[in-house]
Amino acid sequence: MSSDPSNEPCKPESDKELREALLSYARIRLVGGSTKSDGRSEREYAPIQLVSTQAMRGITEYQPSEFVFTAYAGTRLDEITEILSEHRQYLPFDPPLARAGATLGGTVAMAMSGSGRFRFGGVRDFILGADFLTGDGKWIRSGGKVVKNAAGFDLPKLLVGSFGQLAAMTLLTFKVFPAPVERHSFRIECESHQEACERIARLARGRWEFDAIDYRGRAKEIWLRLGTSLQSATQIADDIQSQFGDVVAMDNAVWRDVEDLRFPEADWMLIKTSTRLGEMRELATWCDEQAPFSAMHNSSAGAITWVNIASSHWLALKKQLDALRLPATIIRGSQGVAAGTLVFPSGVEEDSIAQKMKQVFDPDHRFATVATMNHQADASTH
Repeated sequence: MSSDPSNEPCKPESDKELREALLSYARIRLVGGSTKSDGRSEREYAPIQLVSTQAMRGITEYQPSEFVFTAYAGTRLDEITEILSEHRQYLPFDPPLARAGATLGGTVAMAMSGSGRFRFGGVRDFILGADFLTGDGKWIRSGGKVVKNAAGFDLPKLLVGSFGQLAAMTLLTFKVFPAPVERHSFRIECESHQEACERIARLARGRWEFDAIDYRGRAKEIWLRLGTSLQSATQIADDIQSQFGDVVAMDNAVWRDVEDLRFPEADWMLIKTSTRLGEMRELATWCDEQAPFSAMHNSSAGAITWVNIASSHWLALKKQLDALRLPATIIRGSQGVAAGTLVFPSGVEEDSIAQKMKQVFDPDHRFATVATMNHQADASTH
């Protein structure tokens, strides 16, 4: 295998080939389904060598009775979803971008959880084990293939949100849940973002067990999802209506836009940030003022805010995030701003623990950091 970076992704088909690829190049960037991109052609990142996991795919072990499966990191989410559904099981944290071709490894690397995170927890709550290759070519197997596993350090969780900068994941083990027999969705219209925040707080701490509580900022609508029978869902909706006014039934298909991260534009920049309800209100108000060039959607009862924005307004959003002291992650970037970029408020730097972990897992700095990729992208424009 050549040690000179090429314009084409390297696609190892086995653990051996992956290790050879890793050790053959000074700097690599791991890619999966490329559903979280920055608008640049891959060749513009040379001399960083791209290493794709797409050829290493498939479920290697699945025990429906144990509610556990193991699959290669390059396995597409939609393939996993189809196999799980045959046994009426699913990943309840609603991993986004499945229909777009997102992979299991990319979901872990970008810490991508959807609306179901509200009730069931996120991707880090479902990963049980991981086999991975460190930057200096060492194989590590951590975690287990059973739900009740308490042996050793919980290293798989360190890979969640690592953006492919710590290790090359190969096999991943996840627990799954029984799928609900029925799902029913409702919406509540609000007069203002402030009213929405007050209602979301009451809904989240109420006696109702929602699978999801989302908020569509532009429409000022709270979206609710229940995994129960029609009779029970109707009774709950009537109970909520007695407190909040009109509760309107919705088609479950509305959640597809959320799962596909379309609110409203698929080719705009997409930013994710952790918020409290007050911060969500501020971002929703700011997006209203920037319309039609920005929009927001919130999941997990105020905890996760997604901002969809035209690249021309990115610097203005960055200033607003800074004013709110909110760190953010670029999920879908633009020219010169790579997916996976961490945006910190002024005066706040990357956690020193994260830097130490990078040194341990990747002492040779073989896995390209987002800062490196952004610098390379900037250089290519001059």
